[in-house]
Amino acid sequence: MKLNLILHMKQVCLPRTILPLVYNPHRNLQCQTTRRNSIIKNYQNLRMASTCSTQISNGHGKEGESGGRKAIIGVCQMTSTSVKSDNLRTIADLVASAKAKGSQMVFLPEACDYIGESKQQSVELAESMDGSFITQCRELAVKHAVWLSVGGFHLKAPVDRVDKTKNVHVIIDSAGNVQATYAKTHLFDLSLEGSVQLMESSYVVPGDRVVPPVATPVGRVGLAICYDMRFPELSLTLARQGAEILTFPSAFTQVTGTAHWESILRCRAIETQSYVVAAAQTGKHNAKRSSHGHTMVVGTCIECSDNLCLLHPFPPLCL
Repeated sequence: MKLNLILHMKQVCLPRTILPLVYNPHRNLQCQTTRRNSIIKNYQNLRMASTCSTQISNGHGKEGESGGRKAIIGVCQMTSTSVKSDNLRTIADLVASAKAKGSQMVFLPEACDYIGESKQQSVELAESMDGSFITQCRELAVKHAVWLSVGGFHLKAPVDRVDKTKNVHVIIDSAGNVQATYAKTHLFDLSLEGSVQLMESSYVVPGDRVVPPVATPVGRVGLAICYDMRFPELSLTLARQGAEILTFPSAFTQVTGTAHWESILRCRAIETQSYVVAAAQTGKHNAKRSSHGHTMVVGTCIECSDNLCLLHPFPPLCL
């Protein structure tokens, strides 16, 4: 399976870069990386959307399988606020842009519905699965005939947990049907003096199960969310269940993102020999919170054209 990654950058006047990523179906542990161009690195947080073209040549395949077809995915980056209508307009623009580039599936980041300014607001704005946000996402999927990975939706918790919400990853098919939902299992609690103060467990109910990979037009997709990436057992379980693509829609903080974002994503790709797709929140959401950005798609073996590579900052390396 061969993946050509086409990165489209808004606000940055740089030529489009094509990065062929080669997937080894025999799952041999090997990876080659190339140093990232410093100019692009400086602007990477401004990237709003990227699309990648996946050429698969083994077998004849059909929808939901990984053989004999060309697949294109759109991976989106945005800055959510507490105004849901604004976030939906951004999502609609990104999905339309991805579809115009031929995307069959579009990946949205965690908290694409909203990022609240307080715990109370985060809970109060939560909706049910038949609420306005998911309904409009389903309509977008039908309108553009694409599958959607709604990477992090605030689901209203059961009546006995009215003080909390759930962080749910929703997969919607091109007919507008919800194919799968996964509730974030590992919740992010961090308190750094003078820096990050975020206790997700204080207002989110954790999930309690692994959801089997979902057959989609671009391959079998394994569902996770953000902080889940730090626990390799989940990724390994999804890979054993047949996942070809692991998804980590995220809203990484600036501090933790700078320290660990790229390293963790590369680790998950190498150890599972799966593609990793990580749509990300970026920029300042409110006075208290901002996100790292740096949306990434990682393969098991990287080969870059024009000496430009956004995915791997280290010198050439084989594992």
